Amino acid sequence: MMYELDERSVTGRAEIDEMHVRISERSQHLVELLENKADFDEVYIAFAQLRAVLQDHFDMEERALKQLPQNDEIHAHMRRHTENHNQFCDLLAYGDEQFKQNRIKGQVPNVAGLIPQEYFEELNDIDSELRTLFAKYGPEKSASS
Repeated sequence: MMYELDERSVTGRAEIDEMHVRISERSQHLVELLENKADFDEVYIAFAQLRAVLQDHFDMEERALKQLPQNDEIHAHMRRHTENHNQFCDLLAYGDEQFKQNRIKGQVPNVAGLIPQEYFEELNDIDSELRTLFAKYGPEKSASS
């Protein structure tokens, strides 16, 4: 469960790319806490921070997509993007529920296995597509046309 930055993570939009860095840092921090068997509260706070930054990221990207010209290519990407984000949000909500159920026992749920690495890989692939759409349809394109 590690979001690793690579060339697919770079969209060319500073605010989104900065979010990618924060997601990577938060996921790495959470994994380190789990590996070091940190206490419940520490792990929960790290999970909640990762969840919040992911939600902010999803919202930011979806707002950016809505600012592009609305055509079939954008709509197809938006559907794929939203589906991925919704799946991620479902997993994060499930993780949050696991924390709530285990709070009394103070037992850290297995959140490391909660989000398969494939979800992070898919997120990178979608962001790579987003970079292409920004380059093709972004505001700077309509300004130079």
